[in-house]
Amino acid sequence: MKLKRIFAMALALLVVCATVTTLTPPLTVEAHSGRTDSNGGHHDYKNVSGLGSYHYHHGYPAHLHPDGICPYTEAVPSSNTSGSDNSNQSVTISDTSYDNAAFNASYYANYNSDVYKACGNDAKALYDHFITSGIYEGRQSSAQFSILVYKENNQDLVAAFGDDLIKYYNHFIESGVNEDRISK
Repeated sequence: MKLKRIFAMALALLVVCATVTTLTPPLTVEAHSGRTDSNGGHHDYKNVSGLGSYHYHHGYPAHLHPDGICPYTEAVPSSNTSGSDNSNQSVTISDTSYDNAAFNASYYANYNSDVYKACGNDAKALYDHFITSGIYEGRQSSAQFSILVYKENNQDLVAAFGDDLIKYYNHFIESGVNEDRISK
């Protein structure tokens, strides 16, 4: 009698373990060796980071260097007497109607000289560039917001937004800025 009870309990435990194992999805963890090249970046051929086949870390979440500039460096534009390259000038865009918590036309013009050369002082053109191209290139849109940093550091939003960067951008403007979420 006692042997039957032990056997029944062991069988029930085996069924529970098998059920839990079957219903629990497998956990896949991927990482890289941590080795970087002379530029401080490395290849990610499987695109695990979602940033393409090459990105940087150097103490920060995986990120790109748009125009060769790390979004984590706080470089201050200085004046350039030649006037030929806007990357060293301080440009002020007077039309601030497109500025918000995540986008600043003056910042975007100062830190994206190629865009400034194409758009000039047109705030709408600068904003349109960011929304249609810059956001997907990982360009930082203001001193307090980087789309790559925001997505990387707010994993609770990934399930809701996936790779839709516009949704992250809108979330930051609508609530993230007031929630003190990591954004730069």
